[in-house]
Amino acid sequence: MDHELLSEYVSALALGVDPRRAAPEATGHVEACEQCQVDLAELRALAEVSFDGAVPPAEGAPAPDLSFLPAPPARVWRVDEIGRLVVEFGEALLASLRPPSLAGATRGQLMLRYVQDSATTADLSVTIEVYAEDPDRTVGRVRVGVDLPGRDALDMSGSRVVLRAAGDEWCAETDETGGVDFTPVPLSLLPQLRVEITPPRSAD
Repeated sequence: MDHELLSEYVSALALGVDPRRAAPEATGHVEACEQCQVDLAELRALAEVSFDGAVPPAEGAPAPDLSFLPAPPARVWRVDEIGRLVVEFGEALLASLRPPSLAGATRGQLMLRYVQDSATTADLSVTIEVYAEDPDRTVGRVRVGVDLPGRDALDMSGSRVVLRAAGDEWCAETDETGGVDFTPVPLSLLPQLRVEITPPRSAD
């Protein structure tokens, strides 16, 4: 596989960006290639500390002037100490997820879609979708889908999902298909939206 494509894939993972969107040409190959999976694990370990600024400069070497480079996007997801996946939305992430035009959005129309696949979180993959609930796009429906590897397709229930934004909170558990819907959610709160997903203990 082209090393440049693999580097793009690893960089996306290190920055918390969906690799299917950032490096679509690499995604299919990486997921099917055992050798790339081995290389990916090694490169990801290096990339994550590099992006976190954890690689010290060589002793006596001047610090490089990288002021000309654009700032990397903020990491939008993390797995906390209790195994909960936390995804934090923001203006930059929303801009990258929105389709080119939402003019005249109708009720039920998909407005944005975020995917957190199992390449970044080994015990689950997550899809977060936001749908318009009115033509003025003031109220929406947030659907969270949680897929648990190793379980039957109709045995995905039990993940606790919490939405938080500006002091508001929505909480529910996924059904047997792994889905849960929250509505009404004011769409003005999307830039502050925080999604917390705790898989059931049996999926650990």
